[in-house]
Amino acid sequence: MKTYISVFTKAILAGLMIAMGACAYLTIENHYIGAMLFTIGLFTIYTLDFYLYTGKVGYLLDDKNIVKIIVIWLGNFLGTVGTAFLVKATRLVTTTDVIENAQHYSEVKTTDGFVSIFILGIFCGLMMYIAAESFKCTQNTQNSVGGYVGLFLCVMVFLLLGFEHSIANMFYFTLASAWSAHALMAVLVVSLGNAVGGLLVNVAKLIIVK
Repeated sequence: MKTYISVFTKAILAGLMIAMGACAYLTIENHYIGAMLFTIGLFTIYTLDFYLYTGKVGYLLDDKNIVKIIVIWLGNFLGTVGTAFLVKATRLVTTTDVIENAQHYSEVKTTDGFVSIFILGIFCGLMMYIAAESFKCTQNTQNSVGGYVGLFLCVMVFLLLGFEHSIANMFYFTLASAWSAHALMAVLVVSLGNAVGGLLVNVAKLIIVK
């Protein structure tokens, strides 16, 4: 139980940091700069060893603890949703376009088809696995800077191309007051897509080895 409490706490903090990155993305008019600043979330998560669903689910074949993944997802949910409510209580809602932009993104995501967001979720999951693996493989090596470059590139690619990130979507939907049964289903579909994308490289490795 103590282990899961630690996992849940780290997952809440990861959700908080993704929300911070998403908030920056929503308030910056230039999409390229906004996408770059969104990376503060992943940068902090991997530097401080917080637990993000899209970064951990790709390693499910290595650590087959599905309960841990569910706990991480729930912690990310609490972190993003809680942060969104805090943001809504600040002057950001009147001095920036954060709410309007969140509403725009939420509408795009909830009016899209489930097949489309599932595929875009796969693409995002793939990017997040590459980001995690880049960081993991380069730490404590002479190419540690390359790991951080990998984080920046993968995050910017998924944002600028409109790939679907389930945890970021939790923040958008809450900020936009866009939650509904359909929105919840969309988050679950994207979460599944993120998992498939994250596991893709690991599955490919197993096939190649065989």
